[in-house]
Amino acid sequence: MWRRCLILLFVALAMSMVARANTIYQDTLRRNQVVYDPIDYSSVSRQLQLAARPTVWQRLSTRLHTPLFVDNPATNFRTSGRLGVRYAPETNLSLTGVLAGEYSTAVGDLVTPVSSLSLTMDVSLSGYYGFYLFGDTYFPQGKDRLTYSVSTSSMPARFWGLGYNAGLNNLRSKYVNKSTDVNVRYLREVVHGLWLGGAVEYNFAEGTSFDALGEEYLAQASQHTHNISSFGVGLAAIYDRRNTKINTTDGLYMSLFAQIRPKQLSNVDDNLLHIEAVADYYKSVWQGGVVAVDLYADLWSSATPWIMWPSVGGSNRMRGYYYGRYIDSKMMSGQVEIRQHIYGPIGGCVWGGAAKVFPSFKSFDFNDILPNYGVGIRVALSDGTSLRIDYGFGRRSNELIININEAF
Repeated sequence: MWRRCLILLFVALAMSMVARANTIYQDTLRRNQVVYDPIDYSSVSRQLQLAARPTVWQRLSTRLHTPLFVDNPATNFRTSGRLGVRYAPETNLSLTGVLAGEYSTAVGDLVTPVSSLSLTMDVSLSGYYGFYLFGDTYFPQGKDRLTYSVSTSSMPARFWGLGYNAGLNNLRSKYVNKSTDVNVRYLREVVHGLWLGGAVEYNFAEGTSFDALGEEYLAQASQHTHNISSFGVGLAAIYDRRNTKINTTDGLYMSLFAQIRPKQLSNVDDNLLHIEAVADYYKSVWQGGVVAVDLYADLWSSATPWIMWPSVGGSNRMRGYYYGRYIDSKMMSGQVEIRQHIYGPIGGCVWGGAAKVFPSFKSFDFNDILPNYGVGIRVALSDGTSLRIDYGFGRRSNELIININEAF
């Protein structure tokens, strides 16, 4: 009997141990179990979209660097548009819109170069505005071309008077410079790269809203004309052997334009003569490095009213001088620039140059030559153009320039 009781006791102890082990195992499973909450896929999607959304500056940069539209390239006339910003001391920060077009006058003819035109519109909070139309049409076979430009602008400007000494020593005044120009040239290629032809030009220029100091400067220089309207006819010669017209790396470009403006076609009492000459040379000198040289002359006869005179400075030549500070009937300049690709889309440049404004060759004084030097950054854009940021230095002058493509 006692054996049966002992067996029953062992069986009860064994069953109790099995039950205890099973309880411990279940508790261990519950402690190690990872509980996953249901996934809200819509919330995750929203978070990813917010993370991938570009910043305000990224959206602005993309908008400025991307064409507004591009037509179907299969059509004969292809257009594109772009918005951008530019800065120059003369115009201040301006918003720029460009509408460009390319077409062919001989579809399927690979000999005829592609013709082009562009319309640029600028406006600034300073009160400046300008409209510029440029075109270059090549006729079938590419031996004849029609080049034209139409522009009109109004710009609040600074004024130091006339001549080198006035620009160096006078206090600045202000006025508003208004101009309208129409230029048409018909050229024929006589040998490869050499174009000869004739040109007609109309110019209207006016200075308004002078302050008392500006009127005094004009009186001191015996200049009383505030506006001029004139037609000119002349001859043009162009020699162009550049590898590209934009951001050139090799080649030579020269142009000479000479015209006469008969007094019968102007509101002045004398016949006016004008000569403009340009010589640009480009050479690749090492990996990513280009040397560019620019020589320029803009010469008007002494009877020309001051409103037509050339000036040192601007966005292309003698950067660092305010265009309109050093002004006279004749101007000559030269500059040498070294351009270097640095990394990816980034490049840089340094330049040095000199210029001279003078009333006549007899009065040419080498002591009055204006020096110029500066540095710049280039950022290549997706459409083959580049953003140009230059800072130039001159005699008692330094300026920032923001524009597109190279200065020359």
